[in-house]
Amino acid sequence: LSEVKFNGKITAIGVGAFAECPSLKKFTIPDTVKYIGWRAFENSGCVEDADNIYYVGKWCVGSDTNKLTRVILREDTVGIAEMSFIFANRITEFVVP
Repeated sequence: LSEVKFNGKITAIGVGAFAECPSLKKFTIPDTVKYIGWRAFENSGCVEDADNIYYVGKWCVGSDTNKLTRVILREDTVGIAEMSFIFANRITEFVVP
């Protein structure tokens, strides 16, 4: 699996849906999506690392919680996946656009 495209409207991507899929390089999250479950894209190849905050498109889908003390989400962020910062106990600043 290297690319995912949806032909219909979807509103959610479930927990672990595309986890452990390193060959997945291209994934477009439709604008109709309102919820992304925990670890939906963990260890998949379509995740972008921006200063230890992980994105798929305009969605924040996780973080390297062991390293984060400050979170500044990108300006174009439209959503945060469930439990993206669950173990982030060192964060002292969280900036949402």
